[in-house]
Amino acid sequence: MAETIYSDVVGRQNLSGAANYWSMVMELRPYLFQCGSAIFQEVPDSALFRLPAFAQQDVQNWMKHQFPSDFSVLKANAGSRVDLQRIQNQLLQLALEETQSLLASQSFQLAEVARR
Repeated sequence: MAETIYSDVVGRQNLSGAANYWSMVMELRPYLFQCGSAIFQEVPDSALFRLPAFAQQDVQNWMKHQFPSDFSVLKANAGSRVDLQRIQNQLLQLALEETQSLLASQSFQLAEVARR
């Protein structure tokens, strides 16, 4: 619907503000639905969901079923800062252990060369 209104007002005299508004609506639409879905998880009976964009059955099905699983996957993929810090510390610990092992091996080899 926004695209139709935008195409009707763009380029018309004294309607550049309206064209800019509808252009902004089209760009921000994904965020509107994501925010609406997050609100839907907490307050599904809100009056917000009587708005035409949210009242459609396919949109409400998406908010009920698809959005929660997609959001969970995104959160899992993002990871926790604490987990990332632990992984980094684990990697640093392994690197230090390998470095210590290499140093011990080199020290042993230098001692062998010095004896000869």
